[in-house]
Amino acid sequence: MLQSIRDRAQGWLAWVIVAFISVPFALWGIQEYFGTGVQTGIAEVNGKEIPLRGYERTYQSERQRLQSSLGLEQFRSQYSDETVLKKTVLQKLVNSEILAQVAFDAGYAASDAQVAATLNNVGRFQRSGIFSQDAYRAYLGREGKSAAGFEIELRRDLIIDQLQKSIMSTAFVTDRDVAEFVRLLRQTRSISHLTFPLTRYMSDIEISDAEITAYYGGHRDEFREPERVVVEYVELSADTLGQDSEPTAEERQTLYDEMIDSFGIQEQRHARHILIALEPGLDAAGVVDVVTKADKLLTRLHEGEDFAALAKEYSDDSGSAMIGGDLGFFGRGAMVGEFEESVFSLAVGERSGLVQSEFGFHIIELVEIQASRLRSIDEVGYELTTEHKRRVGADRFYDMGEELANLGYENPESLDLVVSELGLELKTSSAFARDVADNTVERLRQSLEFGEIAANAKVATLAYSDDVLQEGNNSEVIELTPSHLMMLRVAERIADRALSEDEVREQILSRLVSDMSRTAAAADGHKALERLTQGETWSKVSADFDAVPSDSILAVRTASSPDTAIVSTAFKLPRSTAGDAAVYGSAVIGDGDFVVVRVDKVIDGVVDEKDKGTMDYTATQMLEMLRRVEFDQALLSFKDRFEVIVFDEFL
Repeated sequence: MLQSIRDRAQGWLAWVIVAFISVPFALWGIQEYFGTGVQTGIAEVNGKEIPLRGYERTYQSERQRLQSSLGLEQFRSQYSDETVLKKTVLQKLVNSEILAQVAFDAGYAASDAQVAATLNNVGRFQRSGIFSQDAYRAYLGREGKSAAGFEIELRRDLIIDQLQKSIMSTAFVTDRDVAEFVRLLRQTRSISHLTFPLTRYMSDIEISDAEITAYYGGHRDEFREPERVVVEYVELSADTLGQDSEPTAEERQTLYDEMIDSFGIQEQRHARHILIALEPGLDAAGVVDVVTKADKLLTRLHEGEDFAALAKEYSDDSGSAMIGGDLGFFGRGAMVGEFEESVFSLAVGERSGLVQSEFGFHIIELVEIQASRLRSIDEVGYELTTEHKRRVGADRFYDMGEELANLGYENPESLDLVVSELGLELKTSSAFARDVADNTVERLRQSLEFGEIAANAKVATLAYSDDVLQEGNNSEVIELTPSHLMMLRVAERIADRALSEDEVREQILSRLVSDMSRTAAAADGHKALERLTQGETWSKVSADFDAVPSDSILAVRTASSPDTAIVSTAFKLPRSTAGDAAVYGSAVIGDGDFVVVRVDKVIDGVVDEKDKGTMDYTATQMLEMLRRVEFDQALLSFKDRFEVIVFDEFL
């Protein structure tokens, strides 16, 4: 239509049309005419706009960074609701703008020389360690930025950095603070606990049909089977595409010539030894005794005694002693350095003197040498055939992968042409839900029941994409691995439905028993805790409630035994104000067992002059932490002075 207008736009009519459409452009501007000038910012900080385009660019960059560092599946699991990530990115931009305005108002500045020096030191802009204009321009091109705009951003970042460093430089830590912190870290507490296990209460709980029905009625929305889909799919795997190909004699020879460096067998040496071990921490007198023992064995060998018999009787290498010290054949790199050097310096039948290694003293005898050699083409036939098939498969995979993408895209309504043209098998999955992409347990279940395809997060994500699910198109090519591709389409869509009471009866019964058991265990536990705090003895309360008492242990703050929840509770309890009297608390551990925790002794850590290294390291860590706290507090105070408006509709 537009072309027909152009073809006919001649004479006075064209000028009338031009004049007509020029009026709104002149009065309101082209942005208003197209309706894009209403809102260009994602937020405002004291009236200063944070551009929507800049936010979107920053968000995409952060999203890609997280996907790269976490992996796609972990990213999707951790950020199933990407609104959280979007808000985090926006908050960083708001904080940056607040800091920039504070810094500018305070008179911070960055000179051209500072900007240039920073640019010169950016690794991505260097070639062979020197700043490269070509690398710089290439980066700007990829990011869609101008040099002037980027350098304005860089200058702004340098000014913010100056402000941040000036705030953080106000933090300090004293030697006394560090010593007290180390003492607390090294503090130990004598901990014991009483356990009220859920299993003890479960057998006494009876759940009526009425209770199950009431629970179902009150939690009906929790018992739904989500929407599921069945997909048809084709797979392309480089591992299978070359299996029908066998190399010709000429191809075998060519491969052999290419791979010849990998077909060599290094020299192998067959040796046996007697080891007299050096125990760790042995004093000088002990070492002399070991050497004397080894020397006597060496003398007996020189006198003609049997090597294997002496090895069986005296060698501390239990693995080889039983077979006369025999180590079999080995090449360079298999043994510790001193042992290897001795073995490879001996002639066949020759025996070493005492050779010391990290394990002790060895007496070594060389039995046999297999010279290095090149395996023949017949010996490596399997390797050559395997490599040929791999290469053929890789070539076919590349070509067919391109054709798969083209055929699937050009014929989006069906996989039939893909199947017929590429000779692939059309497969059908089991039904799976959307949350397989984000639910590790569901992925495992699908994998065990239906194989990897149904459990793959990429598959679930694309199957439920609008283009595939709503529009009914083939998916894009899915790279399951670099050598395994897949394309799918939805064959059947199964609507979500409410599960009946009968279907979830066992699930409800399990929930109710668990909830009631937890309540009963906690009730007894709190009663026991109250009696202990009133002065009753540990043994009496334990017996009255038939609770399971533990032994008392000395634990440090970071201990994971007997349970992290127990240790955490113990170290949160205050010191006793009544001398040696115990203090008590409670925790829930494992699958819900209730425990009463007792601390009857607190032993502070000790710090002395030998701890200088620890003190210095701790001081550095504490100072870094305090600097961060100082900065965070300053940022909070800055925020109180700023009006921030966020346009949530763009998140």
